[in-house]
Amino acid sequence: MTRNDEMLGDGYEIVPYRDLPREHRLAMAWYMAVDGEAWAEVFDDLPEDAECPDIGEDRAGWAAFWLAGLEARLPRIDDLYGDVPFGMASVPMERILAAIDRDPDMASAPGPSFRDAVLAQRGGDAHGTEARWPVILSSTDDETLQDGWHRIGSYVRSGCADVPCLFYPAERHLVPAPGPTAP
Repeated sequence: MTRNDEMLGDGYEIVPYRDLPREHRLAMAWYMAVDGEAWAEVFDDLPEDAECPDIGEDRAGWAAFWLAGLEARLPRIDDLYGDVPFGMASVPMERILAAIDRDPDMASAPGPSFRDAVLAQRGGDAHGTEARWPVILSSTDDETLQDGWHRIGSYVRSGCADVPCLFYPAERHLVPAPGPTAP
């Protein structure tokens, strides 16, 4: 059992990729195909940077270009990875922030808590509060998040009460909880 298992408790469900909400599917596809290039079949099929319209230093324009490419390929991604199970949960903000503050790197760092550091940052709500992309929880005990640091910072600044989360289920998550015994 990991620290994230303690944070999740029984408040999660295991869902095949194709049945995840659209935002969850896009977040995982972005992480696996764009950031990590782990889903080579998807990454290799995405448009080349050279096909991107001239957006100069506009990072938002670049991200929109790649996102449009992923959205257009969701049916193909569903064909490739639709049966892969993922854990999905909505975790109260206070619980996830407490877990982040217990991360070894955070706990030993001088300075403010993660929440206070995020609230001190300037910037708008880049990720919005509607149709929110989930953070991806780590499978190890040395960190709470594997991906989604900018998103959670945006959700803190926006005052969101909960955080949508995805995680890679371990065998223990796939085994149904024992039900009541028959008399």
